[in-house]
Amino acid sequence: MYFAYADESGNKDINNKQNKLYVLTALIIHEQYWNWIHQEIKNLKRKIWDLVRNKGLQKDPPGDFELHMKEISRKEGYYKSIGDDDDKLRSIWREIYSFLSKLFIKIVSIVVHKEHFMKGNYVGVANWAFKLLIERLNRYVMDNHPKKDQHIMIVMDSVDPEFDEQKRHEIESFIKYGTGQGWDEFPEQVIETPFIVDSIIHNGVQLADIVAYLVRRYAMKYFGLSPGAFFNDYCDDLMTLIEDKFYRHDGYTLKGYGMMIFPRNIPLDDQFWKVFYGYK
Repeated sequence: MYFAYADESGNKDINNKQNKLYVLTALIIHEQYWNWIHQEIKNLKRKIWDLVRNKGLQKDPPGDFELHMKEISRKEGYYKSIGDDDDKLRSIWREIYSFLSKLFIKIVSIVVHKEHFMKGNYVGVANWAFKLLIERLNRYVMDNHPKKDQHIMIVMDSVDPEFDEQKRHEIESFIKYGTGQGWDEFPEQVIETPFIVDSIIHNGVQLADIVAYLVRRYAMKYFGLSPGAFFNDYCDDLMTLIEDKFYRHDGYTLKGYGMMIFPRNIPLDDQFWKVFYGYK
């Protein structure tokens, strides 16, 4: 069985003009690697904790210490101690994404440009993102197990009771009635009920947050939405570390599979794809 740890970055509100991109990302991990990855994340957290903990604080990271990219980049919470030390901040970024580069994972990311989404008269940013994500998770399992002898369970961060219940209902509906989009397939390899958790205690969801943040910031750069942002100078190099982790259909095709830009065929600088070796 596979686990798909999913998290979002950006705001799904179509009327939010400040945040024009909504990103939904899933990290696919096979159960045989789950325990090893879980232990490795614990070791990574200890390294990061050693970099940010103030004198007098406990040696081991506290239970609520998360790898959360917005918090890291804004130097908030436990990361406030970074202060003006940008070298330390860059070291933390590189440590985290180098760690991801060594894992047995695959990544699927859906990037929704809300301005073009609205122009296309589509409805429901998060709903569309989940449709597209589920189709690709299902296709990934089918690619690797044509006999349909494996399934995938979605593990996602809890937002609030209403949103969580809505996601459960949507996923169950997609599986029962089909997505009605894309390949127009019934995602039979996706387990019907998602596992909704608190990201504080689930390391896999924290890793999904780390990737979703990078994908959104990287996409913002090439959509021209964040000119002059500090992170812009580093996101290409960080993306290069994990580019081979994105799902490629038939081992080669990336566009529309491991990296989906929606709506399709909207203007996007072709440099966006150059970091992905052998992309198509």
